[in-house]
Amino acid sequence: MSEAERLHRRAATTFAEGLAAAAQAAQVQAQVATLSGHGTDERRTARVRVDHRGLLVAVQLSPDATADGTDALRSAVLSAYAEAIADVRAQAQPLQATLTAPAVDLSETSLLDDFDALLRGTGGAR
Repeated sequence: MSEAERLHRRAATTFAEGLAAAAQAAQVQAQVATLSGHGTDERRTARVRVDHRGLLVAVQLSPDATADGTDALRSAVLSAYAEAIADVRAQAQPLQATLTAPAVDLSETSLLDDFDALLRGTGGAR
């Protein structure tokens, strides 16, 4: 096999691996986009739902939500919100873990260096 053929196969393999990783990432992104988190404060005064980005989707208050004043209501809503965020993060974590891969070494240029040497006619295989 010639040096050009070897480099072409190496580039094609690297490209195919990149496409497969991108497809997997798109699939995980679609799954994460369907998640929602739910939270309730300790006294069950406030119930909150967030979307996959942590944005509020719904807030439900019990009939006696303002019985202890607005400061208690604010605390209840914020507590429920924090619980909802934790819930959606916990759901997303296993999905995101499937994307873990070895770190990419951006200083690794051997493929490009080999192509450069081939084009210049100055080197052989590494």
